Amino acid sequence: VNTVLLISGSWCVARAVQAMRASAPRTAGHWLLGAQLCGGGFVAVKLAEYTDKAQAWADMGENTFYMLYFMLTGFHFLHVVVGMLALAYLWLRTRQGAYTHYNCHALETGAAFWHMVDLLWIVLFPLVFETLIMTMACLTPITLDRLRISQLAGGLPEKTCVFVKVL
Repeated sequence: VNTVLLISGSWCVARAVQAMRASAPRTAGHWLLGAQLCGGGFVAVKLAEYTDKAQAWADMGENTFYMLYFMLTGFHFLHVVVGMLALAYLWLRTRQGAYTHYNCHALETGAAFWHMVDLLWIVLFPLVFETLIMTMACLTPITLDRLRISQLAGGLPEKTCVFVKVL
């Protein structure tokens, strides 16, 4: 859901810039509001996730995954909020007639920032959740003795995690 919201927000921002270049400031304002709604949806979903993981937040010092999860997604969350503030300012300036089809540099800059936030999520999402899957696999480590690999591996520690990709 988060990825769909952010990509939809980026599409709305791109349409806003396109509308302004076509001398349609009212339409550009509507697209900026659409981007704001998508950003607001992302914030709401993230806050619900954080609320759901409140106990993990309390145990953050003891669990490396949750510490990194909250740091990375929290950093991104703050950028989304800053992007929403920028979009709100751009919407206000658009409604005031500050931009024209040949002078919409600020709108393009705000759009570039929003796209950067979107791109960051596209990289961050698989990184965080791939790590989650690997961490979950490591919660119940398979001992190397049971797999009879320890003889080949030269006696690795018994609690070494083994990740097996199931095809």
